[in-house]
Amino acid sequence: MYGNRQPYRTGDAGQEASEAACAPVSFLSEELILVDSRDKPTGYCSKLEAHRGEGRRHRAFSVFVFDLRGRLLVHRRSAHKPLWPGFWTNSCCSHPRRGESLHAAVHRRVREELGVGVNACRVFSFEYKASFDTVGTEHELCHVFLARLIDSQALSPHKQEIADRHPDLPRALAKSCPQASLTIV
Repeated sequence: MYGNRQPYRTGDAGQEASEAACAPVSFLSEELILVDSRDKPTGYCSKLEAHRGEGRRHRAFSVFVFDLRGRLLVHRRSAHKPLWPGFWTNSCCSHPRRGESLHAAVHRRVREELGVGVNACRVFSFEYKASFDTVGTEHELCHVFLARLIDSQALSPHKQEIADRHPDLPRALAKSCPQASLTIV
């Protein structure tokens, strides 16, 4: 497992970032934290098992990353992702692994997926359950974080996780579809 490994920004940054952008960072065998409706751990299971069939409730997080200009980064999920491939989504979402704190997982995953460091703050949690065709189900107690880039770092999206990105898709969508009742604050 990668644990505390930071695949970006060490040694020869160009070559290591390029290699890291291809090395897997997500594994179906990694152990996720099963929780009750109050987020109390009840056990562990593999990522594969957590998402099979009706899914098993597990701890997760969703991060909305803003750059220094206040633009929200959104991305399109890689075609390699088993659930919702090619869908546009928030900046980063994942799960803490067994023995890993929520905050450590947020920082690890943002660095793995985007190649950047952030300052992050948890704002709320919610539970949801959603199935994707017959492939699997998300049943998550999801902690939502707002984050800001630490500095003007260039993004290094992980190629197996991210197919495309947009620095401010919500505003671009609002401009391209003025008849929609979409309010951007």
